[in-house]
Amino acid sequence: MEYGLGGKVAGVSGAASIKGIGFAIAKALLAEGCKVFISDISAERLEEAKQELARFGEVLAIPCDVSDEASVQGMFKAAEEHFGGVDIFVSNAGIYPQKALCEMSAGEWDTVMNVNLRSVFLCGREAQKYMSKRGGGVLINAASYAAILGSAGSGAYAASKSAVYSLTKTLAAELA
Repeated sequence: MEYGLGGKVAGVSGAASIKGIGFAIAKALLAEGCKVFISDISAERLEEAKQELARFGEVLAIPCDVSDEASVQGMFKAAEEHFGGVDIFVSNAGIYPQKALCEMSAGEWDTVMNVNLRSVFLCGREAQKYMSKRGGGVLINAASYAAILGSAGSGAYAASKSAVYSLTKTLAAELA
């Protein structure tokens, strides 16, 4: 029996920043032999990241607003059409506004929740549909120590990551 990631198809959201965590995750997955699709809301930065990552393996860049249901559905459909399926998905996209809760507008709060939490729900729900066709897969959701410790000055971020932690545990139980 072979262990390892060779030939697996992996996706990473929030991967357009060459100095970011998502980019580093994509690079590591490529180094392990995965075919990788990366997504981000910025098509221009995403293409730059793809060009850099292409030195390490096969990469597909899919612009996606991970807080938008149709955009997420389109991302997974494009990945399946290009690679034939999905085995691993890393929900990494997130924003970290530096603003005290009492100074934050409801719209700013909603934006943080949509990008940091709703996206994990949407991506997890869609990914499992494609993974189930291949006999299963792996969902990885980026959270933070702020989920447990809180984060004065960025409470919306901390609250969203706390919810991601709970959502991840619930998805694990439901998909087991």
